[in-house]
Amino acid sequence: MKKITKYKLILASAFLILGPLMLKGVGILSNNQTTCIFDTLGSKCLGCNIRAALFQLSRGNMLEAFRLNPLVYVWIIIALSIVLSELYMVIRKIINRQYDKESLLDWIIKKMFKGITF
Repeated sequence: MKKITKYKLILASAFLILGPLMLKGVGILSNNQTTCIFDTLGSKCLGCNIRAALFQLSRGNMLEAFRLNPLVYVWIIIALSIVLSELYMVIRKIINRQYDKESLLDWIIKKMFKGITF
């Protein structure tokens, strides 16, 4: 492996392991009310209460979700636009037959793991 690839792998592994542990620790410190470090420290940010807002949104309380986190609709629109963009690109490549006559599953797997070297 190249040195850069090893460092990227180590850094990604550290974030994957330490990220959820940090969120769990913040949740414990705030008596399981939030996982946002800003909310736990007492300062407010626009990203706080996203879990509560999504819970209220799943219950159908749209105004309450907006009151808890005004950016909840922005995050949902961004996520949907990314999903639709990726879906459009895949469908366009399938229609144009740019997967070089190999099976579609092989083509998708190669595209998914395209930059990963072991």
